[in-house]
Amino acid sequence: MKKLLALIILLILPVGASASVLCDNSVNGWASTAGGADTTVATNGDLTIAYWVKTTTAAADFIVSNENKSDNGIFAMNINDDVANRITMYIFNFNTSGNTNVNDGSWHSVVLTRVSNTTTVYTDKSGGTTGSGGHTIGTLSAALVLCKNNLTGVNYYDGRIAKFAFYNSVGWTQTQVDSYHDSGGTTIVASPQVRYNFASSAALNDDSSGNSHTLTPNGTGAGWTYSTDEPAGGAAAVVASILGLVRAFWIF
Repeated sequence: MKKLLALIILLILPVGASASVLCDNSVNGWASTAGGADTTVATNGDLTIAYWVKTTTAAADFIVSNENKSDNGIFAMNINDDVANRITMYIFNFNTSGNTNVNDGSWHSVVLTRVSNTTTVYTDKSGGTTGSGGHTIGTLSAALVLCKNNLTGVNYYDGRIAKFAFYNSVGWTQTQVDSYHDSGGTTIVASPQVRYNFASSAALNDDSSGNSHTLTPNGTGAGWTYSTDEPAGGAAAVVASILGLVRAFWIF
């Protein structure tokens, strides 16, 4: 009877709720979504961009940028090869960096927050340099671009990205950053304007926020592909835990 119950649990166990996308810079893999009110941030307004990265690149690859090319309305996040391969956020004439090397081939959580015009990049829950005051930041608008520096059309990202979320008027607290990291990106603040879980090959470009910001891959989509690799925690951790209990139950 115990083995029968264990088998039933295995059969109904939900798996594969999310995964990641693999960007290949050798074939210019990238994708974008149309802009609008949801991807516009007010001048000096609060902002959060959260995602996970896994890469070994040593180049200045860009992970997310926007399409507004007016000087005070541009932003971009990249792996800066001049600052120990850490994540750097550029907004107009201002930049701030995380304090963790992210190109070691492991998953790393990255959260950019701007609260009351104070901007911080958190990597694996740890906040790096913080910039505030004297950095007037204009309206950030237009489309979001993943895995490319849209400002120059180069610097394609080479690696994986997962659990992407964008908020145009909310800046996360340290506690919320911690929850995002500890859950493997599953736990987020409610109601993001854009949310990509890269849930399956069929739903790779779907926006799960309910705001329909579907991604459009470059060209044929080569270099922008589904991957089952994802950060530990969240659904993956729950599945592993339940499987462990089932195995123990089966033995005893």
